[in-house]
Amino acid sequence: MALSVATGRFTVPGSAGLQSITGVGFQPKALIFFGTENQALGTRDDLASFIGFAASATERSVMAREHDNAVTSGEPTNDNRDDRCCFLRHHITTGGGAINYGADFDSFDADGFTLDWITPTGEADIVFYIAIGGDDLTDVSVGQFTKKTSIGTDAITGVGFQPDVILIMGEFGTVLNASSVGGSFFMGCGTGPTSRWVTHGFDEDGVPNMDTGGNQRTDKIIIQTDDGGSLTADADLDSLDADGFTLDYITADGNANQYSYLALKGGSYDVGSFNGNTSIGNQAVTGVGFLPIMEIFRSYCFAASASQVDNMKSLIGAGISSSERSSHWWGSEDSVAVSDTSMELEELFCLRVRTDPDPLLASADFVSQDDSDGFTVDWDTVDAISREILYLAMADAPKVALPSPALATWTVLSPTVTLGVTLTPTPAVATWAVAGPANVSLGVTLIQMPAVARWIVASPSVTVQPRGIGGDMILDDIIEKTIVVPD
Repeated sequence: MALSVATGRFTVPGSAGLQSITGVGFQPKALIFFGTENQALGTRDDLASFIGFAASATERSVMAREHDNAVTSGEPTNDNRDDRCCFLRHHITTGGGAINYGADFDSFDADGFTLDWITPTGEADIVFYIAIGGDDLTDVSVGQFTKKTSIGTDAITGVGFQPDVILIMGEFGTVLNASSVGGSFFMGCGTGPTSRWVTHGFDEDGVPNMDTGGNQRTDKIIIQTDDGGSLTADADLDSLDADGFTLDYITADGNANQYSYLALKGGSYDVGSFNGNTSIGNQAVTGVGFLPIMEIFRSYCFAASASQVDNMKSLIGAGISSSERSSHWWGSEDSVAVSDTSMELEELFCLRVRTDPDPLLASADFVSQDDSDGFTVDWDTVDAISREILYLAMADAPKVALPSPALATWTVLSPTVTLGVTLTPTPAVATWAVAGPANVSLGVTLIQMPAVARWIVASPSVTVQPRGIGGDMILDDIIEKTIVVPD
């Protein structure tokens, strides 16, 4: 039982229809996409960028933003769609530019996934993916919801399970599957009311001098402004619930903005932040609480601040190992008469920060997942700014360790029992109270009978799943459900 992760890239095809992406190494259950108009790795002028989620052929979403370079009156646009997982308009000088490319999600496959290109491009634009799967990942959902138009709590339901972690993204538009003029977007992530973050950027429409900036906080999960940077909504994560999650809006205007989420259940997750080095060399990040297998990075590319900053910059990256990582940066300069926008894609780094597009300000490669408490990145370019980097770290689900006074062999009659940790009861009846992580409490009563074993799982948040009949009976998976295995 484990969580499986991968990051890689592919190119947009030149014709409509199905495209199978292989070489992932497992069958994913969730995908995160990011891409640009870049046909080669590295930087280019203009801004055209997207982030997409996919959980099934009917559960997918994408948020895109575009802003032409070297124009005297910038007119950025945003898109928020629930009918595509990859989508991008051409960088443009006027709103409503032609669609560059767009793909729906078709299927998860044994070694990858398949996309259905509705609008292809002949330019072989590069798209990166982050794939998540494995037996530990038990539930995935992608959905949409409408921003609350008054302050207070708002329960988002219909997810179908209680998530362990959620990612939320949104922009200032109020209509799905249509472009909105002006650029204002955010992405938030959280595992609970004390572990969450949000990064945000804005890019104003139709002004003679560019007006761009951003916000980033580790005490909220939503920050939304209009395209001029005036706050229109901010919210904290109140709770993760049996059928979704609850937000608590501190600020909310009357606009019914459309937001999207990716919810995951199963595995171990930590949401945190660190301040990047101002000297070249390795930086060990600790406090994760487990040995990660992947980190997803986000940042607005400035030092931590409770106040809004000038200049819109944003990055997303992923790190699995020193040979498997990826990064995407984009930016739009503030207070310039002619728009100065640019973007970058890289697969040899996990963190990159530029100034539209030069000089390179900060750059880090991914080094390793470290022992049981964090990860290490290697800064090869730095300046005097210690930038706040947000991360989502993930790993296998925690394994339950049970005491073992003496070994016992069980014959199990039900197809609902798992193998993983040897259960060793006393001669007749053994009652175990096992304390795992803070969100796991297991009480199991084992009654040994002459030829069969009867299991009663006494916790409402535990189940045992089978992998065999007979032999040493072991437990290695924690899922939602109570089960009684009859004798």
